[in-house]
Amino acid sequence: MGGRQELHSLKMRTMKMIRNWRMKGARRLTLPSLAMTAAASLALALGLSACEQVASYTQPSLVRSIDASYIAPAVDIVVEGSLIAHNIGQGTITAYGTLPASNNALIQVTAATGGAALVSSNGTLLAGISTLFF
Repeated sequence: MGGRQELHSLKMRTMKMIRNWRMKGARRLTLPSLAMTAAASLALALGLSACEQVASYTQPSLVRSIDASYIAPAVDIVVEGSLIAHNIGQGTITAYGTLPASNNALIQVTAATGGAALVSSNGTLLAGISTLFF
Protein backbone atom coordinates (compact mmCIF):
# COMPACT_ATOMS: atom_id res chain seq x y z
CA MET A 1 0.00 0.00 0.00
CA GLY A 2 2.85 2.32 0.71
CA GLY A 3 3.98 2.16 -2.91
CA ARG A 4 0.67 3.52 -4.15
CA GLN A 5 0.81 6.53 -1.85
CA GLU A 6 4.33 7.33 -2.95
CA LEU A 7 3.28 7.04 -6.59
CA HIS A 8 0.28 9.28 -5.94
CA SER A 9 2.38 11.90 -4.13
CA LEU A 10 4.97 11.76 -6.94
CA LYS A 11 2.22 12.45 -9.51
CA MET A 12 0.89 15.32 -7.40
CA ARG A 13 4.36 16.86 -7.05
CA THR A 14 4.92 16.53 -10.79
CA MET A 15 1.56 18.16 -11.57
CA LYS A 16 2.33 20.96 -9.10
CA MET A 17 5.75 21.57 -10.71
CA ILE A 18 4.19 21.72 -14.16
CA ARG A 19 1.51 24.16 -12.96
CA ASN A 20 4.10 26.37 -11.26
CA TRP A 21 6.30 26.28 -14.37
CA ARG A 22 3.37 27.37 -16.56
CA MET A 23 2.36 30.16 -14.18
CA LYS A 24 5.93 31.41 -13.74
CA GLY A 25 5.75 33.78 -16.73
CA ALA A 26 2.17 34.91 -16.03
CA ARG A 27 1.53 37.89 -13.80
CA ARG A 28 -1.47 38.49 -11.65
CA LEU A 29 -3.98 41.02 -12.91
CA THR A 30 -4.10 43.93 -10.47
CA LEU A 31 -6.60 46.77 -10.34
CA PRO A 32 -4.19 49.42 -11.72
CA SER A 33 -3.18 47.20 -14.65
CA LEU A 34 -6.85 46.39 -15.33
CA ALA A 35 -7.70 50.11 -15.31
CA MET A 36 -4.82 50.89 -17.71
CA THR A 37 -5.94 48.10 -20.05
CA ALA A 38 -9.53 49.38 -20.02
CA ALA A 39 -8.39 52.97 -20.69
CA ALA A 40 -6.19 51.85 -23.59
CA SER A 41 -9.05 49.80 -25.07
CA LEU A 42 -11.44 52.75 -24.80
CA ALA A 43 -8.93 55.12 -26.41
CA LEU A 44 -8.41 52.68 -29.29
CA ALA A 45 -12.16 52.24 -29.80
CA LEU A 46 -12.77 56.00 -29.81
CA GLY A 47 -9.85 56.56 -32.16
CA LEU A 48 -11.18 54.02 -34.66
CA SER A 49 -14.72 55.37 -34.52
CA ALA A 50 -13.41 58.82 -35.44
CA CYS A 51 -12.30 57.35 -38.78
CA GLU A 52 -15.95 56.87 -39.74
CA GLN A 53 -16.47 60.49 -40.76
CA VAL A 54 -13.91 61.75 -43.26
CA ALA A 55 -14.28 65.49 -43.83
CA SER A 56 -14.05 65.47 -47.63
CA TYR A 57 -16.28 62.42 -48.19
CA THR A 58 -20.05 62.69 -48.75
CA GLN A 59 -22.10 59.52 -48.86
CA PRO A 60 -23.96 58.99 -52.11
CA SER A 61 -27.67 58.38 -52.37
CA LEU A 62 -28.73 54.89 -53.45
CA VAL A 63 -31.35 54.89 -56.20
CA ARG A 64 -33.45 51.97 -57.45
CA SER A 65 -36.40 51.69 -59.81
CA ILE A 66 -39.37 49.32 -59.58
CA ASP A 67 -41.93 49.13 -62.39
CA ALA A 68 -45.03 47.82 -60.65
CA SER A 69 -47.49 48.61 -63.45
CA TYR A 70 -48.63 45.89 -65.85
CA ILE A 71 -50.46 48.27 -68.18
CA ALA A 72 -47.83 51.01 -68.63
CA PRO A 73 -45.47 50.97 -71.62
CA ALA A 74 -41.75 50.27 -71.25
CA VAL A 75 -40.08 53.34 -69.77
CA ASP A 76 -36.74 55.04 -69.22
CA ILE A 77 -36.04 56.73 -65.88
CA VAL A 78 -33.62 59.66 -65.74
CA VAL A 79 -32.60 61.25 -62.43
CA GLU A 80 -30.49 64.43 -62.48
CA GLY A 81 -29.46 63.71 -66.07
CA SER A 82 -28.30 60.14 -65.29
CA LEU A 83 -30.13 57.23 -66.91
CA ILE A 84 -31.13 54.99 -64.00
CA ALA A 85 -33.24 52.47 -65.91
CA HIS A 86 -33.68 51.85 -69.63
CA ASN A 87 -36.60 50.05 -71.28
CA ILE A 88 -38.06 48.58 -68.10
CA GLY A 89 -41.57 47.27 -67.74
CA GLN A 90 -43.87 44.72 -66.12
CA GLY A 91 -42.43 44.02 -62.68
CA THR A 92 -38.80 44.93 -63.33
CA ILE A 93 -36.68 45.76 -60.28
CA THR A 94 -33.31 47.38 -61.05
CA ALA A 95 -30.10 47.16 -59.05
CA TYR A 96 -29.10 50.10 -56.85
CA GLY A 97 -27.23 52.94 -58.51
CA THR A 98 -25.43 55.79 -56.78
CA LEU A 99 -26.05 59.48 -57.28
CA PRO A 100 -24.85 62.50 -55.33
CA ALA A 101 -27.25 63.68 -52.64
CA SER A 102 -29.57 66.47 -53.75
CA ASN A 103 -32.44 68.44 -52.22
CA ASN A 104 -34.07 69.14 -55.57
CA ALA A 105 -33.32 66.28 -57.99
CA LEU A 106 -35.14 66.30 -61.32
CA ILE A 107 -36.80 62.94 -62.02
CA GLN A 108 -38.15 62.20 -65.49
CA VAL A 109 -39.96 59.13 -66.77
CA THR A 110 -40.18 58.83 -70.56
CA ALA A 111 -41.43 56.12 -72.88
CA ALA A 112 -38.62 53.81 -73.99
CA THR A 113 -39.53 54.58 -77.61
CA GLY A 114 -38.74 58.27 -77.02
CA GLY A 115 -40.83 61.40 -76.97
CA ALA A 116 -41.85 63.82 -74.27
CA ALA A 117 -41.61 62.97 -70.59
CA LEU A 118 -44.59 61.03 -69.26
CA VAL A 119 -43.87 62.20 -65.70
CA SER A 120 -41.54 64.94 -64.52
CA SER A 121 -41.03 65.69 -60.85
CA ASN A 122 -38.53 66.95 -58.30
CA GLY A 123 -37.49 64.87 -55.33
CA THR A 124 -34.97 64.71 -52.51
CA LEU A 125 -32.05 62.27 -52.61
CA LEU A 126 -30.68 61.88 -49.09
CA ALA A 127 -27.05 60.92 -48.48
CA GLY A 128 -26.64 57.29 -47.42
CA ILE A 129 -30.36 56.56 -47.87
CA SER A 130 -31.93 54.36 -50.54
CA THR A 131 -34.63 55.91 -52.74
CA LEU A 132 -37.12 53.93 -54.81
CA PHE A 133 -38.95 55.11 -57.91
CA PHE A 134 -42.17 53.29 -58.84
